[in-house]
Amino acid sequence: MENLANNIPTIDLSVFFRDGDEEAKKAAKESLGRACAEYGFFLATNHGIPSDLMSRAMELCQTFFGLADEEKLKNRPRAGGSVPAGYTKQPEQSPDKNEVMPVKILRHTIWIVYLCNEVLTNEKFKSALHRVTRPKGRSRYSISFFYNLQGDKLVEPFPHFTTQIGEPPKYKGFLYKDYQALRIKNKINPPYKEIGIDYFAI
Repeated sequence: MENLANNIPTIDLSVFFRDGDEEAKKAAKESLGRACAEYGFFLATNHGIPSDLMSRAMELCQTFFGLADEEKLKNRPRAGGSVPAGYTKQPEQSPDKNEVMPVKILRHTIWIVYLCNEVLTNEKFKSALHRVTRPKGRSRYSISFFYNLQGDKLVEPFPHFTTQIGEPPKYKGFLYKDYQALRIKNKINPPYKEIGIDYFAI
């Protein structure tokens, strides 16, 4: 794990914020593709998010999670509204309570390949396990932004990763909302059973 933490690919995104230099952009895209294929995540630098904004967001996280549960619940979704994934506490039986990746990996801006990307690319991109360790007696904060498919979208391997290159699809198609519902159902109803993309494997 220590070697993995020290060898995370670093992708400089500054090239995409300036005109021209198409060769540099092409090289950056190729590096990004290799990172997704070999590791499933990468460290993004010069991504355009101001450091003072990230610091302020972290301060607000510390303030909010330092409140009593009664205060935090005042900000819960309205009755009948959808509850964002990750909003509620993890059940005790959930393996998400057991975090396994070195914490220093997530001290920076990390982009992670998720399960659906592995399906869409027919396993060309890796879906990385990305839980982290929390030092005893200390808090850890992560701010996640999920760029997900809409719930009613069909998830299946793209043709240019399968039929167009003569390879059979490794997964049957499924709706993203069905996958999410299945995971949540299994997470809140013990005994917990991990639901992964192998559930849809052909």
